[in-house]
Amino acid sequence: MKTIKKTKEYIYQINGSKFISICFYVEEICTINDILSKLKSDHRKAKHICFAYKIDDKQKFSDDNEPQNTAGKKILETILINKLHNILIVVIRYMNGTKLGVGLLSRSYYHSSTLVTNDLENICDLSLINIYKITIELQRANSIIEYLIKNKEIIFNKTLNENNLIIETSLNNQIINNFENPIFIKKTYIKKTYNS
Repeated sequence: MKTIKKTKEYIYQINGSKFISICFYVEEICTINDILSKLKSDHRKAKHICFAYKIDDKQKFSDDNEPQNTAGKKILETILINKLHNILIVVIRYMNGTKLGVGLLSRSYYHSSTLVTNDLENICDLSLINIYKITIELQRANSIIEYLIKNKEIIFNKTLNENNLIIETSLNNQIINNFENPIFIKKTYIKKTYNS
């Protein structure tokens, strides 16, 4: 799976219309309304604020009063063609009264959203991993942490009590059996950038 590393903004102008495309990494649909509300507040003079998103197997688009399927659907197409996940792309249109016509309008929204998907420096791999809680005796803590790091596992949290260290970590299938009673906590997404 692929996603974006960070929120970025791109601008495309044609025949008096200015299209501002902004991409957001999202994991939950409930955050989308907050993002859209802020954008509507920040861009009160914009004529249209169109969007599309894909989170897991859920996807949706909005044309925001543009002619049907000329805006949001074109944005969603770029997300699906590029196999992006956990992404919201919003395209904000300012116009000076010049009509583009349905064909040019549709191509403009598509082009605006491809500015996001063609920015390869901002695209990264996305993995869904399991997080487990493991309890370790204090005298073994350092060697276990070294083992997890050597196996490229991610340590999310460490809690110390009198006798044990409790670690929340990813565990791949090859090493999970090396631990007694790991407790599954949740699934989560991680971005892999490889250049950091």
